[in-house]
Amino acid sequence: MDLILSDDSDFDDSSIDAAIDLKISLQLITHSLPKKTQEYMSLLLSKYLKECGLSSYFNKLSYCLSEILFNAVKANMKRIYFMEKNLDINNLDDYEEGMKTFRQDTLKNKEYYFEKLRSSDLYITYALTIDHNRLVIEVRNNSVMTPIEAQRVKEKIANFHEFTSDEIMGNLVDDTEGAGLGISTIMLTLKSFGLPGDNYQLFTRGKETIARLIVEDSLIPEL
Repeated sequence: MDLILSDDSDFDDSSIDAAIDLKISLQLITHSLPKKTQEYMSLLLSKYLKECGLSSYFNKLSYCLSEILFNAVKANMKRIYFMEKNLDINNLDDYEEGMKTFRQDTLKNKEYYFEKLRSSDLYITYALTIDHNRLVIEVRNNSVMTPIEAQRVKEKIANFHEFTSDEIMGNLVDDTEGAGLGISTIMLTLKSFGLPGDNYQLFTRGKETIARLIVEDSLIPEL
């Protein structure tokens, strides 16, 4: 059994407390990630970390969550953008052509594209689950990674394990994807308080792309 909320839900502490007490997954579904929903997501993270005795890591994990959510929004927005430009996101030439202008155009017309997200069937699901003292944070979106995107993710993760922290920050900028540092900075943040890079996972399952962040107190040297 899961507790499922949406942007239109009446957010209150009783829902959170019930999910924590019953040890069930709490899921929040959004299309465009409005400010109210972002604030509630932050509150959820705070409460779940407190339950696990990990409150001192709220700021760092909140940053990781923001990066993950931004990547999910960007992935969904990218689908809308490519469709409107009559570009095939699975075609390498079309993909590279679209990414030349994607970031600039969507930043310049943010409200237009957020409205498109709100009226689309594209969604983001934010889920929190406590398994003993292990907190599992998942962000899912129904824009399945293309082979091009999956390969670039694979390369970023491989480079993270190969380079030092300074080399990562100096060499992992991918201009075709915008700043290109989201995955690297998430993994560096986890590394900064003792969690291995494998505790951040990004993969495709069925019709969804899933970003999973696993926080285990047993792996953190000092609480």
